[in-house]
Amino acid sequence: MSKQYRMIVALVVIGVLSLACGLGQVASPTQAPVAVGGGQQLEQWASGASASSQYGDPAWAAIQATGAPDTDECGDYDTAWASLEADSPYEWLELTYRTAVIPQEIKIYETYNPGSIISVAVGTANFEHTIIWEADPRPNTACPYVLTIPVDGFEQAVNSVRIEFDQSIIGSWNEIDAVQLIGSRP
Repeated sequence: MSKQYRMIVALVVIGVLSLACGLGQVASPTQAPVAVGGGQQLEQWASGASASSQYGDPAWAAIQATGAPDTDECGDYDTAWASLEADSPYEWLELTYRTAVIPQEIKIYETYNPGSIISVAVGTANFEHTIIWEADPRPNTACPYVLTIPVDGFEQAVNSVRIEFDQSIIGSWNEIDAVQLIGSRP
């Protein structure tokens, strides 16, 4: 047997063994299943986004709020979504997810002037939104900040999260780096 032939056979055997042992499976950067009790919890990052406005494209665009966080510190970075106007009284950001889940928790990564979020709603595949959290703007929130919203008693599968802002009280941009939806499969 030639040395080259033995190398090819060895690579094929390693590949087959890797697949058989599960080593060939790579977790998606937007979702990671985690076993919880008897069921399966899915932690996923947004795969799509739209907004009432955006400061730029692709910098500060809605798409910057998809995927895992990539803005490492507090500040005005183009790796997070920002609205067109700094102090607008009403803006929204809507994130979509690949897999619909029964929501258990939402984590919103605010990386510049946190505290202007006034409501959070979840949406079904039929585009029906239900508000699950409301609050007055919270000026002087520590930065960066992860707004963690527990979701209890909501039994419909959702595949979107809509965030509404009032930046007029804060007087500046509230930038969003990522939004994580955590839930169980229906």
